[in-house]
Amino acid sequence: MLKSLFAFDGRLGRAGYAKLTFVSMVMLMIGVFSIAMPIVAAQMNGEQATPVGFGVIGGVIFLGMGLWSAVACSIRRMHDMGYSPLWLTLCFVPLKEVALIAVFGLTIAMSFIPGRPDPRVIRDQVEP
Repeated sequence: MLKSLFAFDGRLGRAGYAKLTFVSMVMLMIGVFSIAMPIVAAQMNGEQATPVGFGVIGGVIFLGMGLWSAVACSIRRMHDMGYSPLWLTLCFVPLKEVALIAVFGLTIAMSFIPGRPDPRVIRDQVEP
């Protein structure tokens, strides 16, 4: 599963997309909490300096792994649907409204649109 979480090549069905996206979101949440908790704790104690330790460094690593795997899963799902992964660049438009609509729209589309048959697989043809 770990190899399929970070690979960009191949195809990914709807069920696999749901599973791997869930794992990616958990990694992103762990990263955000690992970075935010020391900052919040320092501010609550009245400290001006933000502590940088293993928790923050681990949080950055988890954020990177979660983002990498989310993009990899999305690219593989776009391949399975028969669309170009360049559609994912809409998620990085600097306008907040466009990016949010693109993220939600593409997530819904990748969750519900079935994949196309693989053109490399030769099907048995029935002769009349």
